[in-house]
Amino acid sequence: MHAVDLAAAHAGRLAALRASTGLKMPDAVVLLTAEVSGAALATFDERLAAAAVGQGVLLYPTAAGPPTVD
Repeated sequence: MHAVDLAAAHAGRLAALRASTGLKMPDAVVLLTAEVSGAALATFDERLAAAAVGQGVLLYPTAAGPPTVD
């Protein structure tokens, strides 16, 4: 695990993610962080998982296995 610095330059992308996905701010920040860092996202939240796939972010399935993009 490592910290990802989200600069003020990412504010517009965060707002766009929030508006286009309907996610609440904490989930939108998680999605943006995965997007910016190129990391796969692990979540049990179905809305966040769907938004991640929709944005092309790699998603770890709930069962053990490698990340997937539908």
